[in-house]
Amino acid sequence: MKKAIAAAVIVGLLLVLTTTRFGIFIVFDVLGDVGSDNLPTDPTAGPLVLSGALRAKERIPLPESLEQASGLHVDGQHLYVSTDQAELFTLSHTGVEARPASRLLGGLLILRQGRLEGIAVDRNRLLGIGELGALRSWRYDGGRWRPTESTALPDGLENLEFTGITRFGTDLLATADDGLDIWNLGTGDRHQLDLGSYLRPGRSADELLVSGIAADASSVYLVTENYASILRVDPITWRVMDVWGIDAGESSDIAVLDGSAYVTVDHNYFDPRPPLLVYELPRSPDRPAW
Repeated sequence: MKKAIAAAVIVGLLLVLTTTRFGIFIVFDVLGDVGSDNLPTDPTAGPLVLSGALRAKERIPLPESLEQASGLHVDGQHLYVSTDQAELFTLSHTGVEARPASRLLGGLLILRQGRLEGIAVDRNRLLGIGELGALRSWRYDGGRWRPTESTALPDGLENLEFTGITRFGTDLLATADDGLDIWNLGTGDRHQLDLGSYLRPGRSADELLVSGIAADASSVYLVTENYASILRVDPITWRVMDVWGIDAGESSDIAVLDGSAYVTVDHNYFDPRPPLLVYELPRSPDRPAW
């Protein structure tokens, strides 16, 4: 009898640790210490010289059920936010749910946690990347996102832990957690950024953790999880043109629309839910008007 009770307790404990958000918090943030690590967020203390500082012009509250925002895409109609639990929220531009949330990956919560990091949406097609070993795809049909056939990544890229994805023209560009490089998911090309005079003497760009990527018609933008900043990059020369410090804390992704940058902020399960932050991007002499 005691053995049966002990076995039931063990099974129940395993279920809690692998299928509930409280259990995942215990496994990753308490026992594993791999959650939000109180990263340095002061952009003036980072390895890059700043062009200036931006302060959020708008703070959009997100639904209480949206925990640990990871990926972000913004278009004229909706805000699309994915989470570390591989859920997708479709919101209005005021943060109200426009469609029911969708789970994009199956399996136990512990197996989904952190696997999906970046998203890109093109009408009714959703692309996702992260620790997936491939470019995953879903199509919105019948009121839900349904998985379609995955696309293999170029050789050598399947083992990268990607943090963000964006479309620039006909190219799909992505960032990974091992540096400031930008990867072309179609060709496999690796673009190393030219930091020029932005890198402080005696410091290394490897200190930065890039958590997201976005693009508009003329520039590519990176956001960093630590030393909170947005980098504007020339997509022809891959030279960093601007570095703006932001007041976002531990940023998780970025989207750009009509001259504004939208930034999601990471948090632990039981932290207060941070809003989606919106920044007005400065115009530069070498770029057209919005």
